[in-house]
Amino acid sequence: MPILNSKNPILGRGRMLASAAVVAIIASGAIGGSMLSASTTAHAVAVDTSGLQTSAMPSFANVVDRVKPAVVAVKVNIEDAAVHSDDLSGQMDNLPPDVQQFFKRFGGQGAPSQMQPRHEMALGSGFLISADGYVVTNNHVVQNAKTVTVTTDDGKTLDAKVIGTDPKTDLALLKIT
Repeated sequence: MPILNSKNPILGRGRMLASAAVVAIIASGAIGGSMLSASTTAHAVAVDTSGLQTSAMPSFANVVDRVKPAVVAVKVNIEDAAVHSDDLSGQMDNLPPDVQQFFKRFGGQGAPSQMQPRHEMALGSGFLISADGYVVTNNHVVQNAKTVTVTTDDGKTLDAKVIGTDPKTDLALLKIT
């Protein structure tokens, strides 16, 4: 029995499904196209807000006024350890002769034998969390601190001590002395 026989029920059902699919595709295209052409244009309309009360609008001004006295500026002096020629003597031997000669000839500042400690300053912010002078700030601000000063909202500059740090959460606790 040949497959193209019109009396085959499988072939007849397939043709009917294919015809239905073609009709559905054509119909969806026609409907979609008419929906696109029938869309309306949006127009902006000005709204008069003069009658609205300002108390309904959220504002952070009250919150800022309440917490501002607790916010402090944190100033940190950092001093890196000095590098001495003894620390580099083995490393200098491993340098090429031209580089060794350079350090010998231009041995002024920057030469390993005369390196000075490096002083740096870091600035950050924190906030008072208790009346007895505990301050929370970021660990990265006070990391390797030699001295810490805190300036309050009213302009007072006070010495502080690092009580504890947590690098994982980047938090540090200071105590004003």
